[in-house]
Amino acid sequence: MPSFTSSKFLLLGAAVLGLANASALPANIFGRQAATPDGSCGASNGGYKCPTDSYKCCSQYGWCGDTDEYCGTGCQSGYGTCSGGSTTPTTSAGGSTPTDTPSTGGRSKPGSVPYGSFIYSCNTPNTVALTFDDGPFIYTSRLLDILSSNGVKATFFVNGQNWGEPITTATNQAILARMNNEGHQIGSHTWSHPYLSSLSDADVTSQMTMVESAVSSAIGKYPTYMRPPYFDCGSACLNVMNNLGYHVIHANVDPQDYAHTADIQTALNSYSSAISAGGSYIVLNHDVHQTTVESLVQNEIDNAKSKGLTFATVGECLGDPAANWYRN
Repeated sequence: MPSFTSSKFLLLGAAVLGLANASALPANIFGRQAATPDGSCGASNGGYKCPTDSYKCCSQYGWCGDTDEYCGTGCQSGYGTCSGGSTTPTTSAGGSTPTDTPSTGGRSKPGSVPYGSFIYSCNTPNTVALTFDDGPFIYTSRLLDILSSNGVKATFFVNGQNWGEPITTATNQAILARMNNEGHQIGSHTWSHPYLSSLSDADVTSQMTMVESAVSSAIGKYPTYMRPPYFDCGSACLNVMNNLGYHVIHANVDPQDYAHTADIQTALNSYSSAISAGGSYIVLNHDVHQTTVESLVQNEIDNAKSKGLTFATVGECLGDPAANWYRN
């Protein structure tokens, strides 16, 4: 996700104008009502409001959306309408025996983890699932080295072509194969990282099936887990994901590494304050940033281990057998 610095410019402008206590004002104080590019909103995210068309509700976690996860319990009415919603909040019972969920889209849906609705956290206590979006990129191989040296398995939500070369190149096909061979989980992050709500159902489907083909070419199977770019997946998009048989993964810890490449300690501080012993976390990182790979990740691992937390892939932390993470 791109970094977002407009709030800094607004605060600087306030200082120039001599407004008192400008640093305490929300970022949209001068009239901007749109959500930030990463879809965040609410009092803890600069005071941004959600758009009033397709994404009208600001969830208790500070993200814009139009399903019950956003519009229901904890919805921030000052930053969205808090009405409507078409999908019930996602829950998944940990430790239960997997059962098959009937498919409405022609694809089987094995297991007990919900399809076609957002999943925010693990259901295995004391667990951290490190996830990495937007790759593979030139730093991904180094990240795999770091994870291997620490005995940590992670989940990679890959793009078809976003940063650098497409995943169909020999180099990136080899990286995908290495991820799989070393026990990491591969999920889809769409082909070109679009706002999915801006696309037709057919185009959303194409974004997914193109990644399926490329991943299958590398490892002989394709994912059943995905993360929408910008967490942007409204009711129509979620319906497509349900029909395609995808688990839709959000996160409940976002250190915003993409916004702190020059001050990565800020991202680490955010991460450290968000996790504690006994908790259950899905952490959003990006393997396309050098500071994330070379500094943040090792510190995230050390910090979690110092609190007695263990690491798992997203599938593992949801209690989903590895056989369900992919289709052939």
